[in-house]
Amino acid sequence: MEDTLRLLDAPPPSELSLTQSHALIRAGDDYADLFTLGAQQSATLATTQPSSQAPTRPQNQVGVSL
Repeated sequence: MEDTLRLLDAPPPSELSLTQSHALIRAGDDYADLFTLGAQQSATLATTQPSSQAPTRPQNQVGVSL
């Protein structure tokens, strides 16, 4: 019991880093730039489309050729 209490009172070991390191993970600034670019494109599309039309989904075109 004394060992358990001592462990509870002891300072925690150094915390693990929450950041990940991988070749496919970019810096946060890169993601911010991509988000900004996407938001600007979305705003541009919203202002160039007539407001009376609802956004449409692309229709799937199925063609069979022999």
